[in-house]
Amino acid sequence: MSANSDQPKKNNTGLILLLGIGFMVLFVFILELEKSGSYFSATTETTPSKSIVDDPISTKKDSINKIEAEKEAKILQEEKAKNEAEFNVLKRKFTFKKDEFNGNGWYTHKTFVNSNYRKTLKAYVRDNGYIYLESQWYDEDWIFHTHIQVKAGENVVTTNTIESYDEHNVHQNDGGVVWENISYVDGGDNGVIDAITKADKAVKVRFVGQKFHRDIVLPTKDQVAIKESQKLAELIKSL
Repeated sequence: MSANSDQPKKNNTGLILLLGIGFMVLFVFILELEKSGSYFSATTETTPSKSIVDDPISTKKDSINKIEAEKEAKILQEEKAKNEAEFNVLKRKFTFKKDEFNGNGWYTHKTFVNSNYRKTLKAYVRDNGYIYLESQWYDEDWIFHTHIQVKAGENVVTTNTIESYDEHNVHQNDGGVVWENISYVDGGDNGVIDAITKADKAVKVRFVGQKFHRDIVLPTKDQVAIKESQKLAELIKSL
């Protein structure tokens, strides 16, 4: 009786032990699953989606934009090199003088260097591309002109009026001859330089005085010099 009564206790103990081992294995398995799940979650959260990184459309657009930017930069570089070469050739027709005090440099066409003894128009170009026009009356008599009119083809352009007391209206006389020089600065020529530059025929100039006026035909060499002065100013601005 005693041997038979101990048998159920042994069976129960083994069953409990087996269940305990099973629960432990299950617990370890669950822990491993949780660890694996955390790693997978962290990986998916920190790694960008392949569709974002390797988006073929976005990559193609970036490539096209880069190619277009490189083409544009090359065109600009070639254009600048062309303008610089043209400037180096054209500036040989000019003298250059730099002011020691204010540092401004001025280009004067060689045609205008010895132009003091005639009625004409001149242009002066600063080293930053700024350009202005000057009218010069040379004669035995004064007309006290305050502005000019220029006829290029059918187009007539009138400058600003610069009164005789203005610092840009200068009068001189020597040996029985007189000079009247007016500088039309800060755009005061009102498009006269452009009109002369575009003219394909002779240009007529009217010196408008206080009481009367006088007309001349702008010397061809001076007309060409003004065109080249305008071109020089444009080239300087492009560099």
